[in-house]
Amino acid sequence: MRTGLGQRNDLSYGAYLYAFPLQQLMSVVGVDRLSILLHLVLSLALTLLAAFLSWHLVERPAQQLGKRLISALRMPRPPRGSTA
Repeated sequence: MRTGLGQRNDLSYGAYLYAFPLQQLMSVVGVDRLSILLHLVLSLALTLLAAFLSWHLVERPAQQLGKRLISALRMPRPPRGSTA
């Protein structure tokens, strides 16, 4: 049974891609010295924001472009029964 979650937005790859660099950046800035809970909350919020932007600005447009290119490059099939 599918739920509505993730049917329109696939943030998984963006979250995978951006989580570690953002966590490291916040450690370098010193957020983890203030509070580990703050570090966790900011990491999650910034990762989800980056993943959302990545999906809408990069990943989905790239997928749509790929689909258009594939359909444009497909060779038309000859009609059935023709011996050409």
